Amino acid sequence: MKLGLLVSVGLGAVALASSAQAQTAAAGKDSAPAAINQEADIVVEGHTNRTNMAGGGMIAVQDAPIVKTTIGQGFIAKQVAAQNALAAIRLAPGANVGQDNPYGISERGDLSVRGMDQSQMGFVLEGMPLGDPNNYLPNTNEWIDNENIKSITLTQGTSDLDSPVTSASGGLLQVNMRDPAKTMGGTASASFGSYDAYRGFIRLDSGEIGKTGIRVAGSYSYISARNFRGAGVSNRQHVDVKALKEWDNGSRVALIWTRNQLLNYRSTIVNQAQWNAAGANQDYSANYTFGNTNYYKFYPFYRNVDFIQAPSKLKLTDNLTLDVTPYYRSMRPNGPGGSLLSTSGLYVGNQKYTETLNVPYSQGGKFVAEAMSNISEYEGGINTALTWKTGHHEISGGVWFDRFWERALSKFVGVDQNGYANDTGSDYLKYSDGTILSTTNYYLNRQVNALYLSDKISLLDDKLKLMFGVKQIFVDVSGNNFLPGATSIIGVHQTKTTPRFGATYSFGENSMLFFDLVTNARPPSPGPTYMDVFSVTTGAKTTVGNLNTPMEYSFMQEVGYRYQGFLNFSIAGFHNKLTNHQVNTIVVQDGVLTQSQIAAGGESIWGANVEIGLRPWHHFSPYLSGQYLHATTDDDLPSGNDYLPTKGKVAVRTPSFMGSAGLTYDDGKFFSVGTLRYVGSQYSTFMNDQKMPSYATLDFSIGYRLPDIKALKRPTVQLNLINLTRGAYLGSIASPTGNSVATVGRKGTLISASQPGYYMNSGFTVMGTLRTDF
Repeated sequence: MKLGLLVSVGLGAVALASSAQAQTAAAGKDSAPAAINQEADIVVEGHTNRTNMAGGGMIAVQDAPIVKTTIGQGFIAKQVAAQNALAAIRLAPGANVGQDNPYGISERGDLSVRGMDQSQMGFVLEGMPLGDPNNYLPNTNEWIDNENIKSITLTQGTSDLDSPVTSASGGLLQVNMRDPAKTMGGTASASFGSYDAYRGFIRLDSGEIGKTGIRVAGSYSYISARNFRGAGVSNRQHVDVKALKEWDNGSRVALIWTRNQLLNYRSTIVNQAQWNAAGANQDYSANYTFGNTNYYKFYPFYRNVDFIQAPSKLKLTDNLTLDVTPYYRSMRPNGPGGSLLSTSGLYVGNQKYTETLNVPYSQGGKFVAEAMSNISEYEGGINTALTWKTGHHEISGGVWFDRFWERALSKFVGVDQNGYANDTGSDYLKYSDGTILSTTNYYLNRQVNALYLSDKISLLDDKLKLMFGVKQIFVDVSGNNFLPGATSIIGVHQTKTTPRFGATYSFGENSMLFFDLVTNARPPSPGPTYMDVFSVTTGAKTTVGNLNTPMEYSFMQEVGYRYQGFLNFSIAGFHNKLTNHQVNTIVVQDGVLTQSQIAAGGESIWGANVEIGLRPWHHFSPYLSGQYLHATTDDDLPSGNDYLPTKGKVAVRTPSFMGSAGLTYDDGKFFSVGTLRYVGSQYSTFMNDQKMPSYATLDFSIGYRLPDIKALKRPTVQLNLINLTRGAYLGSIASPTGNSVATVGRKGTLISASQPGYYMNSGFTVMGTLRTDF
């Protein structure tokens, strides 16, 4: 029924477009431009946040032989000022987005695309890889602020050949940053909302500095908000700086620096029984009593990050271009938790210590500890490509080098009778021989080298375009695990060849057929895959490192049609075959929530997606998108010494249907956006014995741009209403498991149940924003 409704509305939009094209002359400035190009689509008009993009800023012109969705600033600016990039793409076909914080402060955002989870996605900012190289999670709450985003592009199912990513077997999310303005000025805003939320933002543009032609823009933002359930106030401080120098021949050199400081008081992950019993009336405890490891002050997540990069495009000749992007970043995350431990008889690795620990407070030989997962990460690299245009060919070849270092040492701090933990270095629990009580203690180094080569051929007066490409990646991981009983030296070398082919054929004024055959590879996430982890209470390995884990490999095919004019319409069918599929999940290790991987074998994915939108017509821009998906597990799932009979079951995180609709109105002064999103039910276990229910959300924003007031340009008042029609709900699967009901394995073993966990999303939320340029 829902699918029929969307199809009916889509056909109505096509008929509306036909009528609108006959009225182009009467539509004045709201009519479709005679010449449409993607760059003009993305850039906002006169910095007023109006847009000529179809669908109110959600559809840009595409010419690649693959499915892509580009979201422009014209749509982003009308959303909640504090949201992150995941929320901005939530309406795109195939994007299954869940966030446990309505303002994007939490690092517990979750994304899956065509059933591939976010650890199988690539994330790139201006040519620099984003996310955590150790577990491949995006950490979108540390990316650039919304006001500084030019566009966000989601490529469903694959990555661009020259993208500096290794995790993109499932797709690619690219963020482009706004350039500094050519004239001096800036933007300032203040926002206030539900859960005592407030946010401030200011951006300053230098304009062109003297005769140098250099332009600089810098911004600072701060946001603070209570958790929508339970105790805890989270905050985020963020700085973005971009300097740019351009030359008349098209060359440009930029320098970008981003700093993010995050304090996120986490909310609990709930299972289905907890959700059914208490709904949103549950979380970590607001008060401490001895033995309570769920005290909320044990669960603040800290992550401080610095990015610096220099994306550069150099026109060496009219037909020869060099693209170079060096980058570096440092990351300092700390994921804590609570644990009840004995004062003696604990383990470090498999070595037992009978010595009694000196702790601030204990009862009956037990004490409560705050577990601190201290990590220091550093990444640096350079991506270089040379492009030569000659005749009908555009030949490009490049080299990508990336080096990642990580030092991980989990520690414990004893808490006093009031639940206070002094987590300075001198108070970490250690034994008299200097050994630190820890579950992980390792050093990791990963080096990636990649070579890529492509040729784009234009034939038949540019109507037919063919693309041939190949990428060869080499991954070397080394490291040391310092825990007694662990595999002490890590050494893994892997390589993979990933060829691809694509073609587009344009006909008529606005029509295009496209087709692609694409392969991608994803090396195992290093820490969760290769490192042994031990319980401090039993000395047993809770994670057994597997140095023989192969790369995940995907082979995808797509065929589709686009019509790009006043009406933008695209439809595509796709098939993806995965081998050595690695599924992201979360496990609890001595009180600390830790990222892990499930080796799920093969998976087959079939589906189709559609996207429809109109360019502004009498100030209105409708948008529709939808996806049908059928994904199955191809192999039985290992469980101990047996196998769960999962072959042929529906894959986890794969709703059969998702659909979105939006309607934007913008006359230059008054604007509003309404969006409706539906996500079907999805299995959370590989045995298909538990589902996360379907849900629908309705969001609405409204605003007005006032006349200039002296130095204040385009003062704007805006109100955003999130999730208008419902309360809190289960929004995404945090930790899929094999089976939620005890199941007999292929070898006759009774395999015990393991309950999947879910992220809970907030109910109705309001945020108002005052914004002005100057």
